[in-house]
Amino acid sequence: MTIDFSKIKTLIVDMDNTLCDTFHTLSKPQWGKVEEALEAKGWGAYAALLKENFGKHGFKHTLEHSDMSEEQIKYALSVYEKVDVAPLELFADAHDILDVDIPKILLSRGEPTHQQNKIEHLDLAQYFEKIRIVDTFHTKTDAIKEIIGDSDPKAFLIIGDRIEEEIADGKLLGIPTVLVRRPDWPVAESDVVPDMVVSSLKSVKEKLKL
Repeated sequence: MTIDFSKIKTLIVDMDNTLCDTFHTLSKPQWGKVEEALEAKGWGAYAALLKENFGKHGFKHTLEHSDMSEEQIKYALSVYEKVDVAPLELFADAHDILDVDIPKILLSRGEPTHQQNKIEHLDLAQYFEKIRIVDTFHTKTDAIKEIIGDSDPKAFLIIGDRIEEEIADGKLLGIPTVLVRRPDWPVAESDVVPDMVVSSLKSVKEKLKL
């Protein structure tokens, strides 16, 4: 799909690894802490599974596609979500999108309290008309459907880093999509083709002519 930027009335913006470097700042050290905790519990095989999948699959995906018991998954999540968000910072180009004069909706998936802590730490609420947090083990699809409602899908623009999540949802629902690819970032294999690929949010701002 060729994006007609003149028709875009609302931006649907992902948070983690789109606006801020969650991958290197929070996720990487937290995976390590979970691995250590699982080892201490005598669940070394699952610690090895996490190590093998880091950078290939997300934490939630790795847990879902293991044979871990409900108790083990709950324990792994409890360790993973106990993270200090203080080191988290916005990317240098985040304000190229945050400051544009167009309605924006923040869409993020994760444990709600943890995600809210990130939002408060980064002081993001001031930039968005709405904030939608999708729980860890759910997809973003229904939230995006609710956001667009009966409106023209081409009046929205989805901006995110996960081709298998918000970008795939956008393609499914007929919403224009922009995939943000950061340096040294793992990219999921997918047959989904984004409508636009950028390395900086400044490129999107320039297209919006704002």
